[in-house]
Amino acid sequence: MAKYENETQSMIENPPNLQCRNYPPATDSMIISLTDIPWYPPYTPDGSHYHNCLEIGLCLAGEGMAEMGGGSWRFSAGALLMAPKGVYHAQHNAGTPFTHWRYIAVDSDRMLAQSPHWCSKAIRAALQTTWHGGVYLPPGDEDGARAASIIHTMFDLERSGGNVLPELEAYLLLLLTGLANLRDRAAKTNVMAGLDTPLVPPALEPALLYVSQHYAEEILVEQMARSCMMSESHFRRMFTTLVGVAPLEYINRYLRRAVANGKDMEAREGMCYAQYLAGMAFNNASLGHVHAMAHQLGGFYNLPHGECNAILLPHVCEYNLISSRRRFGRIAKLLGERVDGLSPTDASQAAIKAIRILSKDVGIPEGLIALGKKYGKEVKEEDIPTMTANAQKDACGLTNPRMMSDAAVAAIYKAAL
Repeated sequence: MAKYENETQSMIENPPNLQCRNYPPATDSMIISLTDIPWYPPYTPDGSHYHNCLEIGLCLAGEGMAEMGGGSWRFSAGALLMAPKGVYHAQHNAGTPFTHWRYIAVDSDRMLAQSPHWCSKAIRAALQTTWHGGVYLPPGDEDGARAASIIHTMFDLERSGGNVLPELEAYLLLLLTGLANLRDRAAKTNVMAGLDTPLVPPALEPALLYVSQHYAEEILVEQMARSCMMSESHFRRMFTTLVGVAPLEYINRYLRRAVANGKDMEAREGMCYAQYLAGMAFNNASLGHVHAMAHQLGGFYNLPHGECNAILLPHVCEYNLISSRRRFGRIAKLLGERVDGLSPTDASQAAIKAIRILSKDVGIPEGLIALGKKYGKEVKEEDIPTMTANAQKDACGLTNPRMMSDAAVAAIYKAAL
């Protein structure tokens, strides 16, 4: 039973005659349900009610009035509402011919107990402050749009079938961590929210400033390879999925800017965080044959590791496509490609296209021979058998999602020349 500081607070959260509408508990997940609900007239009046869980609602179509925690708002397509456990709310539809909502029901107790500490800490603080009476983000709100994108990804993922629960939970934590950082809309916010400016702990500012001023652009490109390879590594877990998808969105947003203008500190700071998160992910999930093969190019010719990765990445990803077209489709979306309505095959091919376009935009040479000439080196086809043998011994290749024969490695080296 909740304890209230005064009678007014109790009435706001528990008005007279409210209904308790319980969701059935989930047995093995912090996600109780994902429901896609259209309504048609005549609309029945909705009474004030609360749930035994946290509920997130995204309006896809229609309009009306929503009330929650003592406040009321007019909603239309794009509005997002979140009602924590025990917070009453109601939805009053207007006379539109069609109203459509997507809902995510979350066992917040299980979520706080099972999520990584940095997630649970932020979410717990929000539950006690900003989320106390519920959250409403109007249509057109930038933070709401980013949250909506994650919600759509979750529903698409659920429809794809298979064992997607760990990835759904990872996206949920990404969504809630972002919403947890709406306490001060004018302040810097956490990088996992996918918002404009990452939060910089004061103790890290001197190191971050040095790195953002001195890191070469080709090192920034490497983070795309790390994120893509971590996403495809077969040794993935919820934590690595969560921190591994965020860098791709940041890379798509900031890499071109950072390369175009090295004094764009916001872009370089964003890329520093993309690197940091990609490092956290691959330290847990390892990488794949992109890195196994790039290591040999660095050893033979002393070529920059980041640019070697960037050149090899689309070739190895093409080889890996059949291992999981669905995951490559999500990579394409994170890199800014429009994949809605595409088949899994076409969506996965869009990821390869996006990688090649991004590499070209930031000045990565088209092949290994051109890269060698850039640095006064001669990349030779006759070295491929030795590099292939060494790449097959590299530990990074062990977690490539598709087994790669010596012939396949050699063919990729040749194709990348």
